[in-house]
Amino acid sequence: MKFLVIAVGHKMPAWINAGFNEYVQRMPRASRIELKEIKPAIRSGNGEKSVQQWRIAEADRIRAALPARCFKVVLDECGKPCATTEFARRIERWKQQGQDVVFVIGGADGTAREYETRLLHQPFAVHLSPAGGIATQAIAALDISGSMIRDSLARGVSPRYLLPDPVLDYIRSNDLYVTQEMNEAR
Repeated sequence: MKFLVIAVGHKMPAWINAGFNEYVQRMPRASRIELKEIKPAIRSGNGEKSVQQWRIAEADRIRAALPARCFKVVLDECGKPCATTEFARRIERWKQQGQDVVFVIGGADGTAREYETRLLHQPFAVHLSPAGGIATQAIAALDISGSMIRDSLARGVSPRYLLPDPVLDYIRSNDLYVTQEMNEAR
């Protein structure tokens, strides 16, 4: 079984790649995970019509990157929350079905309406609709900012609870979020 994350975005910062690689290493060897970055639509113009055009362009790129047969899970802030144990059960069902699973992460403006109209009303039933049903999965919106990390570091408080270890290591090794006062204290 293979997991594929299709994410709209390119030239991801090193800390995102470090975090992704950390979680890849945690996966069982029998379950490979791969990240495929999709180039975002070029932003020009404004208004809802432009936003919808960008979403459609990104949806076309996502569709072109999808394997022929797979379960699709759209990670969306409006999706239905799922406990870790239930998510593990879903993964086990997908393994038994023998198909790969694709997690889709839309661009800055979300996913195209075409995905929304094909969403399954019962995300648990995704295994019953392998020919194109889409389940959404809620993602936790963490209100983390560079300022919050910088403030924690300046106070001598580790932001470790906010970040995976490789990301924190990257921040430290590259002296990111270091203020002049912090440099003087060294």
